[in-house]
Amino acid sequence: MGNGLIMEDLVLQRCVPPPPQCSAKGDVCNESIFPGILCCAGLECSSNGPPGSNGTCVSPPPQCSAKGEVCNESIHPGILCCDGLDCSSTGPPGSNGTCVSPPPQCSAKGEVCNESIHPGILCCAGLECSSNGPPGSNGKLSYE
Repeated sequence: MGNGLIMEDLVLQRCVPPPPQCSAKGDVCNESIFPGILCCAGLECSSNGPPGSNGTCVSPPPQCSAKGEVCNESIHPGILCCDGLDCSSTGPPGSNGTCVSPPPQCSAKGEVCNESIHPGILCCAGLECSSNGPPGSNGKLSYE
């Protein structure tokens, strides 16, 4: 008699690497080694050291800066304002600015104007909006 072991009952196992683990916010990361110390979903590895050095898992920067937040379009990658905002800086070229609403554009003499809508179609300095239509209708600049 044998040992009672039937080959069909054997479960074969294979050596495989462990499933990848991820590092949480604030934990060590290093994407340049194998198999890598990767950040969990929604985080990115940030390192100030030389290439190949460990970093720290951080939340990625926002895709754009909101009104009142810092901006700088002269660096790479730029810190850009969200759509509809302008980066305004009073410092020297290359310095950070602040995201602000753009100044209203004005209409020149003879162009359409309407100051009763938001945002208004405003007249340039020294001009008035004149309309012979009902209140709220577009007018033409006619006064200087």
